[in-house]
Amino acid sequence: MSLTLKPTARGLLRRQVLAELSEIGDIFIAADAGQWGTALALRRRHEDCMRLLDDLGWREDDPAEEFAITMEPVPLMRVLARLHERCGEEVEEHVASTAEGRQALWKAMLTVAVCGDVLVDLVGADVEDAMRAYRREREADGPEEAS
Repeated sequence: MSLTLKPTARGLLRRQVLAELSEIGDIFIAADAGQWGTALALRRRHEDCMRLLDDLGWREDDPAEEFAITMEPVPLMRVLARLHERCGEEVEEHVASTAEGRQALWKAMLTVAVCGDVLVDLVGADVEDAMRAYRREREADGPEEAS
């Protein structure tokens, strides 16, 4: 399956992926505390984000008219489902009446829509089943505290 994104959708996803990567230091914190399961789960999460960023382009000002998504479907689905869920949480947080809150709400809603559109392209109409599978996987990979 060939997936491509236009610059606007790419920009929204790229910004959210970079926001996810801002937590990459948590890998060190978990490993330093001996929480190996947590550290490994975080590494995989960030690895998926960096792989998507490879497809989206690291440069903000990339002049391409389309961006081909070449990563494998399973990790792509994991990262898109996580971004979709995170942006949905942001929508709930930004239901403020201030102009800044409305702007943040608008960006979060657009990102949710883009993630949803790409997930539908990726897995077809069974997005709900895919989201349930993602949540089960996330619960199985949940933070494990190893001594």
